[in-house]
Amino acid sequence: MQKMNEKQQSEPETAEFLLYQTEDGQTRLEVAFRGETCWLSLNQLPELFQRDKSVISRHIKNIFDEGELAHEATVAKFATVQIYSDEGNEPPHIHVEKPNGECKFWLEPIRLARNKGVSPQNIRQIERIIFEYHDFLEEKFHGYFSHEK
Repeated sequence: MQKMNEKQQSEPETAEFLLYQTEDGQTRLEVAFRGETCWLSLNQLPELFQRDKSVISRHIKNIFDEGELAHEATVAKFATVQIYSDEGNEPPHIHVEKPNGECKFWLEPIRLARNKGVSPQNIRQIERIIFEYHDFLEEKFHGYFSHEK
């Protein structure tokens, strides 16, 4: 993979994002660095290593089971995405909970509906992720409420 010159500051004092892309342009990953630590999601690891997600998950489980790494030191929970069961009458949307607050985004069109305590930098990061996974999130929203009837 070649390292591209794109850098974005998410949290100036603690995080930077680097974009990695293969020469053929088929694989593109936005990688978060905090200090000397690189953070990848479980969905990014299979892309990086060109392996099935189940292979990556099994390998990570073995690493934790054998005590090679501590789960608490290597797993970060940045946000939780929620769909609430009593909101099926509203347009497609998601709630994102972070340790410092919560926000709500409409999915059509994608826009911030409400924010309680989430920093502007995190809002932009969440919005980028929603754009990237829009179809998946909308499918899950509609799928959730179609099973309730």
